Amino acid sequence: MSAWAEVHAALLAEVRTSLGNFSINLNYTGARRTVSHFMQLASGQQPWRNTTTGAVVYNTPFYNGLTFYKKVDTSVPLQKYIQTGSRTGLESDGAGYKLRDEIRYYAVGGGLVAPHGQWTVTMANTLIQSGTVTLPHSGSSQFLISLVNDSSFDGKNSAFGVIETQFIEYNSNGVPTGVVTNGRSVVVDIFNSVVPVTINSITFRRTDYWATQFDETEALAELPSVGSRVIRSISHGATNVTLTHSGAASSEVRLFQSTDLLSWSPYPNATHYVPANTVSPTSVSLPHGGRPRMFYRLSSFDYQVDATPRHLLGTTVTVGLGTPEYIQFVFDAAGINPTYQRFSDGATGTLVYEYTPKGPFEAELLVTSPGLGDTTLYSLYFGGTDLDPSNVGLMKAYIFRAFQNGISSHFKITSP
Repeated sequence: MSAWAEVHAALLAEVRTSLGNFSINLNYTGARRTVSHFMQLASGQQPWRNTTTGAVVYNTPFYNGLTFYKKVDTSVPLQKYIQTGSRTGLESDGAGYKLRDEIRYYAVGGGLVAPHGQWTVTMANTLIQSGTVTLPHSGSSQFLISLVNDSSFDGKNSAFGVIETQFIEYNSNGVPTGVVTNGRSVVVDIFNSVVPVTINSITFRRTDYWATQFDETEALAELPSVGSRVIRSISHGATNVTLTHSGAASSEVRLFQSTDLLSWSPYPNATHYVPANTVSPTSVSLPHGGRPRMFYRLSSFDYQVDATPRHLLGTTVTVGLGTPEYIQFVFDAAGINPTYQRFSDGATGTLVYEYTPKGPFEAELLVTSPGLGDTTLYSLYFGGTDLDPSNVGLMKAYIFRAFQNGISSHFKITSP
């Protein structure tokens, strides 16, 4: 357990389940943004989207009624944890929007502010490459509780609390009743249970002055607003239908379909991102499968902060692949003469590329410069400001070359 957890048990998330209760000691000093997001979602103050029907849900606590649907117990690496936060029991859903990671390091010594030890509670990110790589800034509602000392999540996931040993019952006046249970034993029981364990409620308790001063709405501006998107026109062709909608800048739009206006389902692979510099309206074309009649609805998450991947013109992108294996892409302000420089062999040349924003914190840089060999896709995740982890998040690149698995790297963007 970290020194922080030993001396601060001031802001508690009291989780009541069908098998027993436990408390999460929330790290509101080391993971303020993540704790803020968690409290807003769990209390029902943050709207979320039903990822099955597309309906927007307001004033409803997200976690009530959900199960701990996943249990992992592996020896290499040593991992043992339970996971919840999915409304469908799948790893592919959540509240519908994305959160920036919050991975902070101390200025002196460089150690993690919130490392992953035994009983750590951390946000889950999206898995790729057969579950071996997690994408940065892809968390939403799902979180996991580690039952062992597992450092494999360090630098990848946002730890935001620790399971308390004791779960204390209080009366309506906030006075302890003397009824105390072992919260960590409850977590172990959930792991060992052969029947699904359901979260009944999550409530919050502040037990000292400093916890009362924490404002759980301080990161509200980073949470996206949720709403329906107006379909302005529909063009029906022989094989495809084209929808034109009033897509707001910096928004992720998801399409849902129905044949009878009663039962709705997500249209396969029909999430698209509207970049910040897009002029409304926006169109999307998709196959209709020859159906004579189909109804559509759009819902979107509009990101209120400038989290959109910045444009590359007039910047230099440095991707680190291990010294001296790094490369620079230089984009002039006019976009006329971009160049590259590879430091491993000193190669330079004209940069041929495509840049596509893919989400509020993600963009793809497809490099097809002949001098660089095989086509390479750089998936850039914008969360921070430098090569090193910082207080505002991590900037990472996943690099995909022909016949190779993805390579994880940091990168930075600088202006002249």
